[in-house]
Amino acid sequence: MKFTIVNYKLKKLIKEFFQKIGIIVKPLNVTNDESTQISYYLSYNKIQYVLDIGANKGQFAKSILKKNSNFKILSVEPIKSCHKELIKESKNIKNWMIYKREVAISDSTSIKEFHITRSDHSSSLLHPINSDNLDQRILKAHEVIEEQQIKTITIKQLIDETEIDPNKTCLKLDIQGMEYKVIRSVIADKIRFKNIIIEASLEPLYYGEKSFENLKELLFKNNYKIDIIRSTLVSEKNFKTLQINVCLSLIE
Repeated sequence: MKFTIVNYKLKKLIKEFFQKIGIIVKPLNVTNDESTQISYYLSYNKIQYVLDIGANKGQFAKSILKKNSNFKILSVEPIKSCHKELIKESKNIKNWMIYKREVAISDSTSIKEFHITRSDHSSSLLHPINSDNLDQRILKAHEVIEEQQIKTITIKQLIDETEIDPNKTCLKLDIQGMEYKVIRSVIADKIRFKNIIIEASLEPLYYGEKSFENLKELLFKNNYKIDIIRSTLVSEKNFKTLQINVCLSLIE
């Protein structure tokens, strides 16, 4: 255990040192690169469309389209400044579309309070949990700096409006704790996406957030299987994995 901790810290220090001098350290095995793996995965599953829900500033869409520009991606984002940047960034990128207005995806249509955090990618319809168990960097990123009233729509409304075929689509959800509610509403509306990519918490980071175990149980009961799991957030305090990205496919 001590060796693992020392090894993790050493890798982190080396990576930070190279970043300071402008060098990005990447794995030698290119298939270990997340965007490459996801691109291959979507191609293997014959995906044509990706619904990029919680697009932030387009990091996911840009990385996937860089690997394969044949996917058609529709990005949805609630934060006005991020939505504006998405429109700007997507203008010269083939097959990247941005939903016409800023909306948050939920399990109902409404106007809801949206919590904008210091690090905008942590912003959510749910309020972040403040806990002594969390790293200072996470607590700082999750600090709520503004509350806004945001329009919410459902996935069904989005599908009906865009006429995207779920049988050829991957639903990517990065909506900070709202994944369970949205997946439950998708299933209730009898929508079956061919693939789903979700960011899930092993321990809730937002009030009202369901854990990965709850999500897994819901998806397994509805004929989805797990294909890929990648760690996305690791605590620097106790080295526990807090969040994971999970790729799932529908069992035909």
